[in-house]
Amino acid sequence: MSRATITICFSILTFTAAAAPASAFAWKDATVSGRVTDSAGDPLGAATVVLYAAADSSVVQGAVTDESGGYLFEAVRPGEYWLRASFVGFTTFDTDPFTLAPDEAYEAPTIALHADAVALGQVEVEGEREIVEVLPDKTVLNVQGSINATGSTALELLRKAPGVVVDNNDNIILSGKNGVKVYIDGKPSPLSTEDLAAQLRTMQSSEIDAIEVITNPGAKYEAEGNAGIINIRLRRDKSLGFTNTVDLSYGYGKRSKYGASSTFNYRNRAYNVYGSYAYRGGENESYINLYRIQNDFSFDERAVIESDGPSNRLRVGTDIYVGSKAIIGLLATGYVNDRNWTNQSFTPITNLATNERESILDARSENDGVSRNGTFNVNLRVDDGSGVTSNADLDVGLYHNGNASFQPNFYRNGDSVPVEENIFSSNAPTDIAIYAGKFDHERPLGGGKFGTGTKVSQVTTDNVYRFYDVLGSDEILDVDRSNDFKFTETIAAGYATFSGSAGKIEYSLGLRAEYTNSKGELTAFKESDNNTVDRSYMDFFPSGGITIKPAQKHQLRLNYSRRIDRPSYQSLNPFEFKLSELSFRRGNPFLQPQYTHNVSLTHTFNYVLNTTLSYSHTDDFIANISDSTDVSRTFLESVNMDYQRVISGSISYPKSLFPWWSTYSNASGFNTRNRADLGEGRLIDINVTVLSLYHQSTFKLPKDWSFELSGWYSSPSVWGAVYKTDSNYAIDMGVSKQLFGGRSKVKVAVTDVFETAPWRGVQDLPGFFIDASGGWESRQLRVNFSHTFGNTQVKKVRQRKTSAEDEASRVE
Repeated sequence: MSRATITICFSILTFTAAAAPASAFAWKDATVSGRVTDSAGDPLGAATVVLYAAADSSVVQGAVTDESGGYLFEAVRPGEYWLRASFVGFTTFDTDPFTLAPDEAYEAPTIALHADAVALGQVEVEGEREIVEVLPDKTVLNVQGSINATGSTALELLRKAPGVVVDNNDNIILSGKNGVKVYIDGKPSPLSTEDLAAQLRTMQSSEIDAIEVITNPGAKYEAEGNAGIINIRLRRDKSLGFTNTVDLSYGYGKRSKYGASSTFNYRNRAYNVYGSYAYRGGENESYINLYRIQNDFSFDERAVIESDGPSNRLRVGTDIYVGSKAIIGLLATGYVNDRNWTNQSFTPITNLATNERESILDARSENDGVSRNGTFNVNLRVDDGSGVTSNADLDVGLYHNGNASFQPNFYRNGDSVPVEENIFSSNAPTDIAIYAGKFDHERPLGGGKFGTGTKVSQVTTDNVYRFYDVLGSDEILDVDRSNDFKFTETIAAGYATFSGSAGKIEYSLGLRAEYTNSKGELTAFKESDNNTVDRSYMDFFPSGGITIKPAQKHQLRLNYSRRIDRPSYQSLNPFEFKLSELSFRRGNPFLQPQYTHNVSLTHTFNYVLNTTLSYSHTDDFIANISDSTDVSRTFLESVNMDYQRVISGSISYPKSLFPWWSTYSNASGFNTRNRADLGEGRLIDINVTVLSLYHQSTFKLPKDWSFELSGWYSSPSVWGAVYKTDSNYAIDMGVSKQLFGGRSKVKVAVTDVFETAPWRGVQDLPGFFIDASGGWESRQLRVNFSHTFGNTQVKKVRQRKTSAEDEASRVE
């Protein structure tokens, strides 16, 4: 498809969505707008403004101010009202009542909030937030407010997020679906599942402000990800003047691990400079057991994995205020991780026909890995104060991942006498470059809000794999197992959205178009078919939602969206990658994208109790399947299954039982059916129902002490497409104490107290059986100390996303 065709498609899309609302949605309701500032006249972003009916003081609408301190209430019926404005660290202000006439655009006088000396004495403002917030479009886990998050890594925190499951292969599952896209500060890292998990393991809880779970993104979001989006929002001090927070942490399970981080922020009326640095070191240990039956032989592998290596993460940014309407932002990030790990395994091999041990494989894999990542973003935001906003981003991301492996394998017979040795090594660097730009625009239109935008991104990956047979001190290149694979993908996208309301009904409509052009080229020493994978396709992704408020404390929300999951870059590489002496991975050049239809219905009672029912159907569902070849080897390959169907439900409820006892509870369940015919009589038809529970209680004790108890449970489930798993659960507990007038805080926690988090799963296909189990240092003692220097007056800094927020988790 030509560029002209794409341009015409997007132009028609934008013009149609822009023209329709103006004539179709018009009424005589009024609007209320205004600004909130501090006593010096500086705008207060993220302040809360609530519109009340004067007759009975009932809540009519609520809003959060933008960076300019502005707010807007639309579709307000004529009548008498008053406003209440509040912000953490400032006194609450109530306006005098005012009367709205039909179709009036009322501009309220500017509200100036004054600093509250008592509130400002509580330096650790973040601790006042609810640990879990259930919002209309997402669920937020506030990490800084949780004691049991102390010393956790980002991957461990995801296991605690409501409705989220992390399986044995570090795949992230949400609402029974594994098509989750992970974003870090609004943009993803385009790494493989393994490399992304390694990066998340080095990210400390002290760096993380919150984890946002978005299960049904609208047209403004990229269409990638059938299960939704998980955004890990990094910590950023929110203060006037200069503020610096330092965190020190230590943990011990079977080995010691430690970390340190520092965040700083300086803000005045002209600009804001912020940044952070984090270091993590120590050692980690995990284990995995694989018992498989193949061709009348059993292989009983027991492996212990040990890893170490420091990681360093740096982030520096600035916001420059150009007048009162524009902000220019610059943001740079860097990540360096030198990771080394060993895998020591012991595998007895038994002939099941004779029940005699044929041999024993004693293997050790020594890996030297390195990650070097850097990103840069330029952002321009313009807000004229009347609801018209424009936002532009340019992004560059460069990622390098390398892994050099040395794998000696020694075979002994049933009497433990050495009979054979196979020693090999490999080198597998991957380089990724991302270039992206996007533009978003929103404005009031026809009594509602219209939005449109475009995005263009290009991702190039260069994967090199060199395999060597080691004979003595010589390394001999194996040309049958060595190759280069280069993959380039360009996506051009455009969208239009419209949202509005009519009485007690609010609605949103959206349509997104994406044109994808990709090309994969294999260069191998060994000639093979399918050396080039070249594709071009155009897709449309509608979305929409209706919210009804039948009564003051009741709200119903119905959402629909169509989503896509494209094959990961590496899964298209048709070559074989040796994982160990007895297993390898190979790509599938014929792998097709999977498409999902999502429908969800949510009921909210009293603004806090949320109940959700959802349904999704995925065609050409992508799954990793383990299979066998020859007598002893196995391979892992991605395939398109017929479909996956998921029916899920969840209920969440934050509740303060007493002033000193606050709780959050979540129960979610889903029924999933995975179906495929792999040929040769191998029919997959799995139907399983799963229940997940999460609860957290926080107790405020005298003399600035707090105690927290939390736990999660997962019933028997299914991983990927075919692994049936056992149930598991974990219970965490911890205490915290504020020191030095609230400037310092000490947290001590014990995770997985009863060591019940380890997992087990079984795959049973005709002629091939695997019983897998494993675990990690889930039970740990963790200690954290944090101290804040500088000014403690709270003032919200802006949160923004970048244009590279879709190129994530697609390199395997």
